[in-house]
Amino acid sequence: MTLNTLRSQLLLVSGELVKVEHRPTLKLPANFLYKDVFEYAIRKIDKLKF
Repeated sequence: MTLNTLRSQLLLVSGELVKVEHRPTLKLPANFLYKDVFEYAIRKIDKLKF
């Protein structure tokens, strides 16, 4: 994947930031085509140690 593809498919997605149990949560559209890829990327980012 190129950076342009990542940007257009994962980062330029309309979503809604809501609070669930006092934690901010990003709600993605129900028909989001790349939901699995997005969730995979989030899991990988969570495993990074800073």
